[in-house]
Amino acid sequence: MTGGALANYLPGCYANLRPAADESLPGFLLRLAEQNRYAGIADFLSSVLSGLNSQSLRPQLMEIRKSPALLTRLGRIACGDPNVLLDFRLLGLGSDAVMMHGCRVPTYGLAFVQAAVCPHCLDDTGYCREEWELAPVVVCSRHECELISHCAQCGHSLGWNRGSVTRCGHCGASLGAATQQPLAATVPECRTAEDFSALADFRVELNDGEVTTMSWESALNITRALSQPATAWLSFEFRHRRDYSELPVAERRTLLACLAECRNERATYVLAAMRPRFREKLRHVRCFSPEDYLAKLVFGYLMNFAYLSSEVARTLAGPPESLPVLAGAEQFNGRPPMLHEAREIADFVGVDMETYRALRRSGRVPVRSSEDDFGVDIDDLLRLRYFVTNRLAGLNEIRKMVGLDVGWEDLCLFPVRLIWEPLRQLEKRVPYDELRAAQLLLAQRIDGMDLPEHPVWLAEIIANQELPFLTLSSFVAELLSGRFGRGRWREPYRWVDIELDETELERCFPTLALTRDGIRERYCEWACARYFSSPRWFDRPPHRL
Repeated sequence: MTGGALANYLPGCYANLRPAADESLPGFLLRLAEQNRYAGIADFLSSVLSGLNSQSLRPQLMEIRKSPALLTRLGRIACGDPNVLLDFRLLGLGSDAVMMHGCRVPTYGLAFVQAAVCPHCLDDTGYCREEWELAPVVVCSRHECELISHCAQCGHSLGWNRGSVTRCGHCGASLGAATQQPLAATVPECRTAEDFSALADFRVELNDGEVTTMSWESALNITRALSQPATAWLSFEFRHRRDYSELPVAERRTLLACLAECRNERATYVLAAMRPRFREKLRHVRCFSPEDYLAKLVFGYLMNFAYLSSEVARTLAGPPESLPVLAGAEQFNGRPPMLHEAREIADFVGVDMETYRALRRSGRVPVRSSEDDFGVDIDDLLRLRYFVTNRLAGLNEIRKMVGLDVGWEDLCLFPVRLIWEPLRQLEKRVPYDELRAAQLLLAQRIDGMDLPEHPVWLAEIIANQELPFLTLSSFVAELLSGRFGRGRWREPYRWVDIELDETELERCFPTLALTRDGIRERYCEWACARYFSSPRWFDRPPHRL
């Protein structure tokens, strides 16, 4: 070795290695640390890169990948070549994404927390592939098997803090195929994993057979949206979201399979085939909601929370809703009516004056400036007319949600406060969004409960009762207040389809050894006494989001 070459080396490694063409950086550092008798990556980095800002391994790896200076130093330590690791560099795009091989990858698309490996590849090559760092790549297309993230011998997860590439960091068992025996993967799953591994655009078919491309990030966001719980879809809130990159490999594989199902023989993803998957996310409101309302919810979630383009979101949501194109001037040949007076607006919307005043009280009627000579904006009036026609639920929809034949007078005992009082004149209808909010409250409460050991179906308890809705409302109110700790909700997610635990019901009445009939009779007595002696719903503190 010449003196000039020696100048490229820095102390830290006596066994020098170069990364393979498709090797991952943490896998290479682990292999380098193992060859040089370090306890692991953390031990190696603390010895050769003492100036790292982070203390834990995950942010250290991200810091290294974003720093050309650190990659250059590690390259000189590894094999004397300052440029050998520069291909691993990630260009930071703020705190939410990086540029990886020319492709924008959100941070939730990188699986840094939990390592996943193919046992067959470890047997063949002895190193970890870079594609395994991508969160949606959970199968090996070369060997058509699922990646493993836990040791089959001891069950511990395979973090990057282990001491060997090919052995479990807890029990030392081999991670090869003979010991781990990974699950088989389907051909469509493997082809979709290859598409993600390519870090390139996906070819997709939109509505009406139009074929175009969508970004790698959009394909990831489709699977990420499917990974979110139903409560996130119902609430439209960020706080309910799950971290996609930290999901178990098996769950991410299920999501990969959903996307793979719509991939045809021309390597094109027919997005319309995934519509049932997204409608399933709204299963708690599907029994009473019209199709165009469900399409609106799916479209809104995919646009605002999955960051998809309007074309992709519309294809996944379903056919466009019946809302007319908001171009009122064009609809009236450039001369829309100038509506100033309340009677004119009410006639255009198609309601009487009493209903118009109810809409004004609820804030639905557009407000115009006193200096505006053109009246109320025609597009605002079109929105209002569409709301009155298509976005208000009547008693039939409420009955479908509850599962009972209830009348308007029964709803004074409703256990969930709905903001419908200003709209009572609208043929006794309530916005669908209020029913969605009620279902969300129940879903949030029941989703966190243990399953009942001895389930009792609410429909059985209230059957043949003189006041069935009163009894059902009592159960729902007590459920929301935390009286019950076990429960589940069956399809189609009506209130009568809730199941509670028989033991907990008996505990509510400790003086009686109750059969199911006894529970029904005793609870009805208690519910009548409780509700006829308590304030009505509009005087009670409401259960709200």
